[in-house]
Amino acid sequence: MKRNQIKRWLSCAALAAAGLASGAAQADTVEVTVDLSGISSNGAFGDATNTVLSILAASNARVTGIGWEASLFADFPSLLSEMSLDISSPSYASNGLTLAPGFADFFAGAGSYSSNGLIDLVALGADFAIAGDGLLRLEFFEAVDDFDGADGIWRQGTLTIQYNTPEPASLALAGLALAGAAGATRRRKAAAPAA
Repeated sequence: MKRNQIKRWLSCAALAAAGLASGAAQADTVEVTVDLSGISSNGAFGDATNTVLSILAASNARVTGIGWEASLFADFPSLLSEMSLDISSPSYASNGLTLAPGFADFFAGAGSYSSNGLIDLVALGADFAIAGDGLLRLEFFEAVDDFDGADGIWRQGTLTIQYNTPEPASLALAGLALAGAAGATRRRKAAAPAA
């Protein structure tokens, strides 16, 4: 009798594990678009005068894609190549990436830049996790701080961030299957005749 109970329990556990695995493989994909118009590029990374935006994304999600359309202006002696954006999860200091749309333009003035759609960060090995607080931090900064005040301005454009979240329904279903298996085992034990 005990052998049959163990087999049933293992079968239920295997089904629950399969449910968890399929739930982890499936994810909801979310895209957030940020308006870049009028954001100034002031000081070096971490400077108190930099513009910092916070996005409430999703707990324990992964940033999997990024895209942009941006028109920038760098005031001399600042260069378009210096205008940068750090995208990170503040609770994970080493997670994130830095975007410099004009990275190859070593001159002042105006420039327009496009990613031509979303860039697949997973394929590049550059995807990263969002911490349990679900926050993404965007800091606009200068790679080289040439002078006090705004070195440049993000005149117009958008930034699109794509992230995947685990599907909560599959995780809940797997948990329910485990709870049901445990409950069935307890009922069988209570109903078993004393030997």
